[in-house]
Amino acid sequence: MRTFIVLLIAAVVLVPVAANAADTPTAAPPQWFGEHLAYLTARGGVWIADNAAFRSDDEPADAYELTWVWGAGKKTAAGMMRALTGDKRSGVIWDFRVFWDPGARKAVIQQHGFGGAYGVGETKHVDEKTLRSEQTFYGPDGSTSRSAHDWIVDGPDVHTTNTFSFADGAWRPGRTYVWKRAAMAKE
Repeated sequence: MRTFIVLLIAAVVLVPVAANAADTPTAAPPQWFGEHLAYLTARGGVWIADNAAFRSDDEPADAYELTWVWGAGKKTAAGMMRALTGDKRSGVIWDFRVFWDPGARKAVIQQHGFGGAYGVGETKHVDEKTLRSEQTFYGPDGSTSRSAHDWIVDGPDVHTTNTFSFADGAWRPGRTYVWKRAAMAKE
């Protein structure tokens, strides 16, 4: 009887563990994720968005430039955002990293910038033309905030981003930018 109880306990404990191990292999990136990285980095990976609608004394940029390059093994991408004012390019405002986290089985976006701020979150596939990134940002002063971007592919060389901030328990619309593919800028 004692042997039977030990075998029964072993079966109850080990069978679900073995079944879960077989059912949960490390997840490879889905096709949409690889296509997203290829889209961002294609033909030099440089994108420009006009900032005329938001230009002010506090934000004199005429446009913003994002440059995306492949990361390790063409499984990740790194990006840099700069401001364009007249014929001048600023230093890097934001650094980005996008990658697939096989343990969490999700696309992760991280960014660093604005005096030490750090943002991290997930990018999800909404439909054939739309991705949504939601991030939490941590300021060097200890503050936190949440934001989201909907990436809408309008064509092979243009996409729109709609931004949102999270306030009072709901997503609030913010800016919209149209990003156009450009020739790679020289440093």
